[in-house]
Amino acid sequence: MDWLQNKTTQFIALMGIIGTLAGFGYTGATYVNRIENLETKAQQAKETDDGLGEIEKRIEALETSVSYINKTIDETVLLKLNNIDSIKSDISGMKADIESVKTDIKIFKEENKNPLAG
Repeated sequence: MDWLQNKTTQFIALMGIIGTLAGFGYTGATYVNRIENLETKAQQAKETDDGLGEIEKRIEALETSVSYINKTIDETVLLKLNNIDSIKSDISGMKADIESVKTDIKIFKEENKNPLAG
């Protein structure tokens, strides 16, 4: 009986050791899987960070373009307003010239009136 009990104890001890090793193996595989997942996430974060840098550069270029366009629009509008003011001034001068010409025509008609016409 001692022999059977001794062999059973050895078998139970062997199964315990195998179970423990299997548990370590499973836990180790889980840790390896977690580490691989973390490495993947870290790589994705690095790629995302690199992509953000490119986006930041593009946004800066767009901001520069918008600033240039706004400046050009402001200069164009200011130039057009100055041209409008100049045109208004020219029109006012033309109106004064027309009135002067009308007055000169009236005076010329009065001076050259035919005394025989009536």
